[in-house]
Amino acid sequence: MNDSIDYSGHTGGGHGNAGPLDFTVSNAAGMTFAGIGYQTNASGQVTVLGTGQHFESNSGGWWFTADIYDAATGLTYNVGARDAIGPCEGPACALTPGVPEPAAWSLMILGFGAAGAMMRRRRALAVA
Repeated sequence: MNDSIDYSGHTGGGHGNAGPLDFTVSNAAGMTFAGIGYQTNASGQVTVLGTGQHFESNSGGWWFTADIYDAATGLTYNVGARDAIGPCEGPACALTPGVPEPAAWSLMILGFGAAGAMMRRRRALAVA
């Protein structure tokens, strides 16, 4: 995978060299940015990663970072990609409310029945 970042639009003190920053990531098995068969939303953001070798973000959301040292100025620049996965949108991403399993339903019904039986039993014992 080869890519290029256009560094000419940077802001700040005008440090560094204007122009594209070229980098290469390689893997003998082949690598894509988001995997084979990834899905995007209407804005073009990746919502579902595909299969195969691809970048994975760390817990901070970073996909990759690189420190670039400029010997002419003695400055180090950090370049990275972050938060490439957009928010999930559409019916596939809708939250489904939790539904209790049959065993949970039976335990709830049994519990309410036992509580009702205890209330009736105590009332009958108090009268006698």
